[in-house]
Amino acid sequence: MTGFGNRYYSRAFTSHGLCIFKSQVSISYLGFFLPWI
Repeated sequence: MTGFGNRYYSRAFTSHGLCIFKSQVSISYLGFFLPWI
């Protein structure tokens, strides 16, 4: 893989991974605190 392709792939993967990570954290956060409300 070329340096340009690798840099582009890593940037796209990081932004996508962060989006998934934030959604997973919010889902687990809601699932953890909802029974206590």
